[in-house]
Amino acid sequence: MNKLRISVAGAGLIGKTHIKLVAESDQCELASIVDPSAGAIDVAEQYGVPVFDSLRLCLLKISPMALFWRHQTSCMLSRRINVST
Repeated sequence: MNKLRISVAGAGLIGKTHIKLVAESDQCELASIVDPSAGAIDVAEQYGVPVFDSLRLCLLKISPMALFWRHQTSCMLSRRINVST
């Protein structure tokens, strides 16, 4: 089975939760972390993935299949979209 390659934007409190969930999933693979902060480098090293300081670079370099990010608009949209697992 091919795993879904996911990049996570943000390595803060919520981002670390997303990173952990993706990394521990049997169906997903953590592809990278996108965050310009110095702390993101440590998180990326912990999980053995590359870190990018912009979404543009991430998309150009590794082309993940999906992207998690925390944003008010995305939260509002996710409440309207029924995603089956």
